Amino acid sequence: MTFFCYVYSRDSDVPHMEALGSPTLADAKARARRMLDEHAATMRAELFHDDLRVAIIAPDEIDCAHASG
Repeated sequence: MTFFCYVYSRDSDVPHMEALGSPTLADAKARARRMLDEHAATMRAELFHDDLRVAIIAPDEIDCAHASG
């Protein structure tokens, strides 16, 4: 499956977008967490599958907060 990950940063008004080819949502979440850990200025990551937001991840969260629409 392809998930789209938008990483929001304090350094930019435009989020970084990356397509994640991941077999599961859990794998995509883990990859998004690693992306957040790579940069100190990140605020959150949002994962989308098609047009549906399937997860919001904050750098200090252990678990993912789910959101839809």
